[in-house]
Amino acid sequence: MSYQILSILGQGSFGYVYHLKLPNSKEYALKVTDITHVPAIIAITEPETMLQLQHPHIIQLCYVNCDQIGQRRCLYMLMEYCERGTLTKAIANGVSEDQAITWFIQMADALTYLHSKKVMHRDIKPDNILLNSNNDIKVGDLGTARIQEFTAQGGATAVGTYCYMSPQILQGQPYKDKTDVWSLGCVFHQVLSKNPPFKFFFWMGKQTVNFQIPPMPSSYSQGLRNLILTVLDMEESTRPSAEKILGDLVRLQNRPYNRQQYVRLPMEVVDHESLLNCLKNQIILRSLIQIVSALAAHPGGY
Repeated sequence: MSYQILSILGQGSFGYVYHLKLPNSKEYALKVTDITHVPAIIAITEPETMLQLQHPHIIQLCYVNCDQIGQRRCLYMLMEYCERGTLTKAIANGVSEDQAITWFIQMADALTYLHSKKVMHRDIKPDNILLNSNNDIKVGDLGTARIQEFTAQGGATAVGTYCYMSPQILQGQPYKDKTDVWSLGCVFHQVLSKNPPFKFFFWMGKQTVNFQIPPMPSSYSQGLRNLILTVLDMEESTRPSAEKILGDLVRLQNRPYNRQQYVRLPMEVVDHESLLNCLKNQIILRSLIQIVSALAAHPGGY
């Protein structure tokens, strides 16, 4: 049995994420990133960070390699596959308060762990939060993560997704781990309201965000809505830590939080040449589909 690409899970300027089935019938997410013009020290950040982390609510890495596909140099990362997809998809039809708080606790727990390891995620958003077959949270996409030194200066590079960026990042100020807390608050709000709380727009050639917090649905308790408002504190100095948020959420749910046991997935032995051939066939197929689509759109020719 050969390697099988079952579907495309995601795509962007970085490359593609595939749903891959191995010859042993195990299924994974395969992230293929074009690093042709990326410095090596930047390219290895994500796999290097992932291999250091051990938490039940953070995606695991099971294989990593680097090779050429045509003229492109690519990084291949075989990661834990999450059957239920992104949080964005999961909240489309609304969620109960108990389910929302359960997810929030798992997110806050993962973020508390990251910060204890001096890791800033820097791109917390619903598309980077996944759900496994048990409907449990898995924080993924550590491509913009940074091992930070907790100094007075903090970070300075503006990275992330505008709708979820903290005021400090958007204002070009130094920032620390609480920039992730702001993003987490945006995710919390979106789980309840189904839409990002803040919109960005261009004004005088610059990206701007309206930081007026829209109301959350009254069907959720005042206690939960108030907690989310404290997370979305404009001032980094008074914004709560991920650990404080975790404790507040557990008290709000009013039952003991028993963190799941971390079980390390085994590193996979991959026939890299066979995997490359599978990917090359996928690229050829994708090109043919694009050609057919273009012809169908212009039946009379160009």
